[in-house]
Amino acid sequence: MTAEDLARQAIVVERERVGDPGGHQDQYAAAYGGFLRIDFGPGQRVGVRRLTLSGERVAELERHLLLFYTGGDRAAAAILNAQRQRTRANTQTLLRLKAIVGEAEQMLGAAGPLAPFGNLLHEAWQLKKSLAAGIATPLVDEAYAAALRAGATGGKLLGAGGQGFLLLFAAPDRHPAVRAALRELREVPLAFGNDGSQIIFRTTDQ
Repeated sequence: MTAEDLARQAIVVERERVGDPGGHQDQYAAAYGGFLRIDFGPGQRVGVRRLTLSGERVAELERHLLLFYTGGDRAAAAILNAQRQRTRANTQTLLRLKAIVGEAEQMLGAAGPLAPFGNLLHEAWQLKKSLAAGIATPLVDEAYAAALRAGATGGKLLGAGGQGFLLLFAAPDRHPAVRAALRELREVPLAFGNDGSQIIFRTTDQ
């Protein structure tokens, strides 16, 4: 089974069998692995292109990132439905979010400093929160504000919104201060991998 087949079957399971209204990017990211540029549409078309990043660039990005678990289970369906209902009103915001993807791709592929990447994350997170109510809880907003005061320059909540995992971008020398500011949250080790979904257990017919 190819990564494309696996991603599409995962979408069928979630959308048609489970009735989950979420997006498609997680399935493609998990199936393919690595750094990807994923373009959706028109229609059911999905374009996947691997980004060619040096090991040094990937390691540099890793050194700037922190991940914290904010706690709680997220009920994303209501948030996603609210976003869909506001698609027309959010058109300009969505177009800017799409443009940020291109800017981030160019920045990661270049040899310049990574510091502006945090600013892009911050802008994208502010735009994301404006799409619908409930994308960020007061706890998440407070944690994010505390991280910024401690020296982080950007970040985002992973997933559709609500609660979950808060990704933060900060210069390595600011990490101790960010950790101290978020000491009540559980830090999660973070590392990038190039491998997509793999078979880890197989049975044989008797």
